[in-house]
Amino acid sequence: MRSPVPLALLVTGLSVFAACSDPPAPSSSSGGSSSSGSSGAPVSFKEDVAPLLATSCALAACHSSKESNLNFYITYEPAQIYAELMKTSPTCETSKFVVPGKPAESMVMLKMDNEQDKLPERCGSARRSEMPPGDPPKSGNALLDKEDRDLVRRWIAQGAKDN
Repeated sequence: MRSPVPLALLVTGLSVFAACSDPPAPSSSSGGSSSSGSSGAPVSFKEDVAPLLATSCALAACHSSKESNLNFYITYEPAQIYAELMKTSPTCETSKFVVPGKPAESMVMLKMDNEQDKLPERCGSARRSEMPPGDPPKSGNALLDKEDRDLVRRWIAQGAKDN
């Protein structure tokens, strides 16, 4: 008959090994959104934000032409997208499309979150149109879902770097 000691050592050894292993990685979605903090992993403009905007916003009905809504023109080139985002709106001279470190003051976030009514009164046309038009993000059917919008929000909160 075998002694129960080797089995006990095996169980103890496995328990110690499991206790010393790395904890599971946190999930990419947080329980709530942080509209002002820079929580989460660093967001790369070139790797994360530019491709998202290029595939979601550079559409024929949206921002793929220079005559597009709000004169906000998006191509598939990260440098061009970044330059557009750093502009002041031509239809609302006191509002920048992106205010680094301040997502709540960035026109892009206000429009993506369907909160364009928070723009100054003198920004009439910008206040009247949501992004995407006719399909507010809160409906769940928007081109940019909450996770995508939160990614852009984190990038802005982290300083809107061209990285």
